[in-house]
Amino acid sequence: MGLRKSVLAASLAALFLTASADAALYWNDEFNYADGDLTVYDGAGDDVSGGLWSPHSGTGFATSVEVVSGQAILRQGNPASEDVNRLSGSTLGAGETLYASMIISVEDLRGGTELFNGDEIYFAHFYSSFKSRVHLRDGSDSNHYTLGLSGSSGEPAAEWGSDLSFDTQYQVIFSYEFDTGISKLWVNPASEGDTSISDVSSASVGLTGVALRQDFISGADHAVVSVDAVALGSDFASVLPEPASLALLALGGVSLLRRRKA
Repeated sequence: MGLRKSVLAASLAALFLTASADAALYWNDEFNYADGDLTVYDGAGDDVSGGLWSPHSGTGFATSVEVVSGQAILRQGNPASEDVNRLSGSTLGAGETLYASMIISVEDLRGGTELFNGDEIYFAHFYSSFKSRVHLRDGSDSNHYTLGLSGSSGEPAAEWGSDLSFDTQYQVIFSYEFDTGISKLWVNPASEGDTSISDVSSASVGLTGVALRQDFISGADHAVVSVDAVALGSDFASVLPEPASLALLALGGVSLLRRRKA
């Protein structure tokens, strides 16, 4: 079910070569590492990323963020908890917006008995603040989920208006605008003008990177979020694979559908 990473890599490489001189694409990471702990974790982790990713909280529990078959595995449940970040190499400032793109799939572990809405489950946000938190939320029935967005803390202020299917890959893009404090989220977009949801929090936060999060949920395993690729950039186009590459992925049988909100 993984993406055809050679196609994605070629697309992102082409984007990098045609990027403006200010290097709009900070980096992309397809987790092409050996299996093992993504970071140094508790001081004895495998650190398969070679220090590109660092732990910043939650290392006192038994489950690290792991790389398995070229994907970062984020376990939302007991006893998972490690949170990790990768820096952009600069600090967000006036007139700038930070964009992150992730290709994700979600495995449902609730067993039909527990709801995402009962817990603050979010698996990604910007670093070193908590801007643009991306939450797991209930879909229209137990066979589906959707995503929520909060500019900072608390319950999501906005929810994606369409059901998403478990065990299916989606490209999720989220952003934070320094001057206004506006956070936005897109699912499988073709352009920045496509349907998005948004929330507003405090402006002028000097973000420095992106974070992946595991949520400790006492007594329950809710979901596993598998992250196949992450890109971080200073404009929308830099983190979005070109449409031709997405078409090739679709022809290859990858379930990366361009769904739109009603």
